[in-house]
Amino acid sequence: MKFYFIRHAQSENNVLLDKMTTDSHHGEENDEYLRIRYPDAPLSALGREQAKLLGGFIGEKINGVQSATVGDASGFDEFTFTHMYVSPMARTLDTASPVAEALDIKPVIWEDLHEQGGLWIQEGTKAEKIPQPGLTPAQIKEKYPRFTIPKTMPADGWWNRPHEKMEECHQRSGRVLEELLKKHAHTDDLVAMVSHGIFFNSLMFHLCGFAPEDARFYFGIQNVSITRLDINNEVKKLVYQNRVEFLPDNMIS
Repeated sequence: MKFYFIRHAQSENNVLLDKMTTDSHHGEENDEYLRIRYPDAPLSALGREQAKLLGGFIGEKINGVQSATVGDASGFDEFTFTHMYVSPMARTLDTASPVAEALDIKPVIWEDLHEQGGLWIQEGTKAEKIPQPGLTPAQIKEKYPRFTIPKTMPADGWWNRPHEKMEECHQRSGRVLEELLKKHAHTDDLVAMVSHGIFFNSLMFHLCGFAPEDARFYFGIQNVSITRLDINNEVKKLVYQNRVEFLPDNMIS
């Protein structure tokens, strides 16, 4: 399996974070940010442009692109994804849409790919995070008709749980990796996943065998970046991380 992880384009919450805090972990210590952040942030104006450029890049390179030393089979990228899995959050759906259109593919919404925490709001200065329902299957079908919706998604919105703790996120990313390997590790599938930064970091911890509480490591990735791993049942090879050369310098976020 060639596995391509794509982080969502810049969201309005990313913009707020840049303006209001230097904390890279959702600004948990900034009550002002926590009160005004979006529970399900849309893409910013820049993010929409980033998503278009991502779709254009993958569409242009649909027949492959050499990305490493000639003669190294792993250096040849193939973007004709056989499978595409997407988080149900608005920013990932909007990031995946130009790619899906360029490839004429039907992405599958995988609820377990959501960002750490889920959907929530915080009122006042209270630490309690109040769950929000998120997009409903009917709303997704209307706005994103190309996407495949899980039959198990609740009719009143896909998120129906309390705020997710980091340790719960790590358990969830482990389940995702286990299922991903079971489905694809023994195949030549080209698998794309459009998801989130903290979820990616947790997924990489599992791939590298790091303990979830080990704070020495963090796998940082830019908005709309591409990371590729070649994975089979014996070897997991990081080919590259954080590929954004299709963005002008002033659009990297």
